[in-house]
Amino acid sequence: MMAPSFSEVGEMEMARKTTETTGGPELPTPPEVVKRQAEMLEQLIERNIEMVDFLRARLEKDRKLVTEITEADRPTEVMAKLAAFWQQAWSDYAAEVAQATAKNIEFLSRVRASSAEGGDGRS
Repeated sequence: MMAPSFSEVGEMEMARKTTETTGGPELPTPPEVVKRQAEMLEQLIERNIEMVDFLRARLEKDRKLVTEITEADRPTEVMAKLAAFWQQAWSDYAAEVAQATAKNIEFLSRVRASSAEGGDGRS
């Protein structure tokens, strides 16, 4: 006698029977997997939009610097503007990294809690 095929039993039913007989954890259904992947993709897109917005603002500051140093009358004025620019750039990038890290930690914490509860990671 041949074992039933996935089409005879149904993919989700077969997966559940397999985990029931092995005593393993119940696996998420295909719709649950797709839902989790969609949530992760949404988060990735959101982070990318935020990064593009940040880079646009930084590039505007770069453009402003070019104007400021070309209008400077003395080398010391140029050096002061460059020093202020780099100090602000370091500060901006540090703040952006901290913000992105905090958002990623929060999202991954939700995913972890949701996985433990069998949910989809949304709050």
